[in-house]
Amino acid sequence: MRPVDQAEVQPVPTSLESVSTQGSQTGHAPKAPRFPQLDGLRGLAAVGVVGYHYTVVGAAHKLPLLGRALNLLEMSPLSLDVFFILSGFLIGGMLLRTRNAPHYYKTFYQRRFSRIFPLYYAWIALFSVLYFVGQGWGLLPPQGYSGAFYLASFACFFQSFFPAIIKSTYIVMPTWTLAVEEYFYLLIPVCVRRLSSRRLAQLLLTVIVLAPLFRGVLFKYIGHRNDWADIATRIWPPCRADALAMGVLLAMAWSVPEIRAWLHNHLPLFRWGIFACSGLAILFAWMAEASFHHSRVLNVSLGRSAVELSCFCFIVFLICRPQAAFSRFLTSSIMREFGKISYCLYLIHWGVYWMIFRFVLHVRFGEHLWLDVVVAPFAFLISFAIAELSWNYLELPILLRARGVRGQLLPPAIPGHEPQPA
Repeated sequence: MRPVDQAEVQPVPTSLESVSTQGSQTGHAPKAPRFPQLDGLRGLAAVGVVGYHYTVVGAAHKLPLLGRALNLLEMSPLSLDVFFILSGFLIGGMLLRTRNAPHYYKTFYQRRFSRIFPLYYAWIALFSVLYFVGQGWGLLPPQGYSGAFYLASFACFFQSFFPAIIKSTYIVMPTWTLAVEEYFYLLIPVCVRRLSSRRLAQLLLTVIVLAPLFRGVLFKYIGHRNDWADIATRIWPPCRADALAMGVLLAMAWSVPEIRAWLHNHLPLFRWGIFACSGLAILFAWMAEASFHHSRVLNVSLGRSAVELSCFCFIVFLICRPQAAFSRFLTSSIMREFGKISYCLYLIHWGVYWMIFRFVLHVRFGEHLWLDVVVAPFAFLISFAIAELSWNYLELPILLRARGVRGQLLPPAIPGHEPQPA
């Protein structure tokens, strides 16, 4: 795949406002820049999440050093937060290029629907079947919730507002991130369409400032520092809004040549920012573990922001240095392959792991360390195979059909030629 700077062959707009008008004058959106290294980053982050989930339940509790390593991974630029910033950057960039285009809302929601809903609801349907035939083993609704409300929360994307529901099942636990993004998809197109670039930037900066404050208030005053409040600060959509806003703000900055040049010229600042922000997040986590005064509140509010800023700096480095060694690693065929199937791999991996223990071994994972270690590679390979089949026979055909590509013209599903989905 050619480098990003070579991919941007069309004249670059000279201001944020011109981004909104270019393409609308001709009826077509400007050509989207390609970031193959971000495909690989998405794949690497997905593999990291899979490895984290396969070890955090049992092995991490029995091997303290592994548990500490996983905690450090949560505060690195490869944490789950990178997904949100990537989504904000890619979706924000797409909306900015088409903000005055005809059928703006119809095109956006049609593509989002085709990208997310078919696979999501297929997995929810399987989950619903398992709920009726295999209750127990992590499939019972939490106390105080009916089965109908339990299933409806996943079908209607409000599961992330109920930490008890998310904790009750491994099969669809990862879907809380999709719920967060669905609310983002509902709001950001309207903001991009109706607000001027200056107002949009002001709104995004306001969200970046207010989200950590909201996390602190939620944890201390609403949740009274209970366990559910700690989880809520991680999974409630408003608590993750700042990461998505950072991504959109980066997309706005990248569309302006002067700001893009400034990012290139000051890249060492972001390189050091990766380590400084991750180090700050580790410091906040250590203070919370040591029970310093107000340290838990600071950790859930500013500690999360530090992780997000580390991810932000990391993405800036990658898009500014596509020829760096790590960027070349991310653009390798294997990493882009993982990036291509990352959505399905992320969605199903924990459910596959659970089903092997539930229906094949008939034991709970986390009870026997050696069994967890042996099963994890098989669960990963099965998840990978299912994700490959899903991409080739479900996701890609639906995605191309939504973009108006006829079935007989389907291109081969090889890295570098498929759409770059967010």
